[in-house]
Amino acid sequence: MSRNTVFVLFVGAAIGFGTHAILKPSTLIAAPQSGTKSGGGSSGVSAHFGVTVAPADDTGRVNGVFVVDQLQGHIAGGVLDNRTGKYRHRYFRRINADFGIPDSGPTPAYTLVASRADINLRNGLGKGVLHVAEKRTGRVIAYAFAFPNNANPNTPLPLLPLDSMQFAER
Repeated sequence: MSRNTVFVLFVGAAIGFGTHAILKPSTLIAAPQSGTKSGGGSSGVSAHFGVTVAPADDTGRVNGVFVVDQLQGHIAGGVLDNRTGKYRHRYFRRINADFGIPDSGPTPAYTLVASRADINLRNGLGKGVLHVAEKRTGRVIAYAFAFPNNANPNTPLPLLPLDSMQFAER
């Protein structure tokens, strides 16, 4: 998939998200919902956290699960090794600062989805991208995650911010 195609898909998703936020803002975070299929995997949302699945390799058999915690302002995740059934890679990032949100104050309203992306910035990146939107700031930030073959499973790997965009005027 070319960069232009990925960009057009991302912009289309962001416009759809923004339109949904304007027309039905209460469904973004407030009510628990069952998992829904998206291009990158399944996603689910509750009042305090959101969960999504992102592809980690080219085969489509290895996926990462990522959870955004509204109350703590962070994303945690892991990739389950399909041979051992254990989490081989773990991920963690505090995201409040990325959005310019102080740790004390009103609880942020994050939404998390994933998409497949073949971004050739560095070797060792997973094949998925996490897109995190925050309702009050009106911003979306895309994060990549490393998928090295030799990572220590006890050491959390970083989530790498790729880019951000404004989806709503604030």
